[in-house]
Amino acid sequence: MKIYKTLIIIILVSFFLLIISLCYGKNIPSARIDSFSEIKTIQVLVSQSYIDDKILEENK
Repeated sequence: MKIYKTLIIIILVSFFLLIISLCYGKNIPSARIDSFSEIKTIQVLVSQSYIDDKILEENK
């Protein structure tokens, strides 16, 4: 159950960051694309590290 709560928090935070980046990037289209890809990268890294932690925890 705790895994789902954490994943929901990660998704909400990344969605919030995406909205902010889209708002700030309206004037400069290339900046909007850059921040979108950065947010996706951060989201993947955070999700992957969380999954790795859970796997290590279960293997103990």
